Amino acid sequence: MMSALESALADLRITGAVMLHERYAPGVAIAVPAEAELRALLGHAPNVKIAPFHLVRRGGFELALAGGEKVAMGISDVAVCLDGKPHQLRFGRARSVTPLADIVSGRADLSPVNGDCAAELICGVFAMQAAPLNPLLAALPPVLRCKTRGEAVQPLLAMASEMLATELDAPARGGASFTRARLLEVFFAEAIRANEQTAAAPVGWFRGLTDARISAALTAFHQAPGEAWTVERLADRAALSPSRFAARFRDSVGVTAMEYVARWRLNLTCRMLEDPGKTLDAIAHAVGYGGGAALSRAFKEKLGCSPAHWRAS
Repeated sequence: MMSALESALADLRITGAVMLHERYAPGVAIAVPAEAELRALLGHAPNVKIAPFHLVRRGGFELALAGGEKVAMGISDVAVCLDGKPHQLRFGRARSVTPLADIVSGRADLSPVNGDCAAELICGVFAMQAAPLNPLLAALPPVLRCKTRGEAVQPLLAMASEMLATELDAPARGGASFTRARLLEVFFAEAIRANEQTAAAPVGWFRGLTDARISAALTAFHQAPGEAWTVERLADRAALSPSRFAARFRDSVGVTAMEYVARWRLNLTCRMLEDPGKTLDAIAHAVGYGGGAALSRAFKEKLGCSPAHWRAS
């Protein structure tokens, strides 16, 4: 059974790529550009959200964020930068800052080294087919940070991290890019799970997921979003009275249950509109609306344009 988290992850159609994996001597500063520049560098469409990630395998780096905050990253730490802002990675005092684009293109050579003083870094990106009403994107922090080793680390996250590093160290072979892509998908999903389980979630989607009763209702809905869901039916899945369920859902998730239902249905509608062979009536019935007219009204109210305009754009 697919959970609400898994459903939202699947909707994002996440892919990944490694941009560098090197060992550096002290005196290195790497500048990662803002999301728009990074998206252009990688050749992605405007609707693709790009989130750079940095995994320290050895030594330590300083993550210098756009607002002036500096985050110390040690061995096994990973940071996924979701705010779209430029930032830098520093190891020791550098005389100059090298743009990531210059490293990737080969225009800059930071002279990777081995030895006891070297720090090892893996940098890459996660690319997500952004959807305007996906609750996961809205719930993630500007910078997601977690460890990939240690007693408290989830086994799958630790395994994905180790397997990714092993794959990157291995000689070139057939199928390597496919394996690497799958490992990156697992790595991102498990990093999000780690954030869900360790963060002190404020009111919002992640808090709802950590509430067993609310999570049960969310999972049931995500399994069959086109069915005739009501507060009473969702409350039954949560084993709560309708009034207690409605209050508990709103207090934890931050929106009413039926507002959540409507938003996810419209998110699915955005995805289905990408298929020119699907009529609006067919989409409406698939996501729980009585017909195309009702769906069109709800869509325009929430997204500010008609389904036809969305499809054309």
